[in-house]
Amino acid sequence: MKINGGYESTAIRALTGVPTFVYNLASNPPFDPVVGFTLLSAADKSNYIMTIGTTAGSDRDNNACGLAFGHAYTLLSAFTLLDKTLATNDSAYNQSMIMVRNPWGLDNDYNQTWKANGTKWTADNIA
Repeated sequence: MKINGGYESTAIRALTGVPTFVYNLASNPPFDPVVGFTLLSAADKSNYIMTIGTTAGSDRDNNACGLAFGHAYTLLSAFTLLDKTLATNDSAYNQSMIMVRNPWGLDNDYNQTWKANGTKWTADNIA
């Protein structure tokens, strides 16, 4: 079986034999982030193998978040983080988070608020 680059579901099916599900943001507008995160959280709780990919383009170029275009990432977890830095009047703020791994290693790192070694990762938020 030939596996073309960029088709994560084909690779997972070929390697494991398990059924796959693809949610393509481009073909399911309008995207609802609550529904998307609910799907990811349910899949994570069921221990599904998960991947995500960036929009098409040269993997030598990065998008605004610092991730390579046309690239696949392993989605390790979907979870809700109680962000204590945003808590006011003893109330808390929940952040919907996903943890991804770049198979290329440290190149093309995410560069937004919750980046690795970012200031939002306080001792309270890591615990």
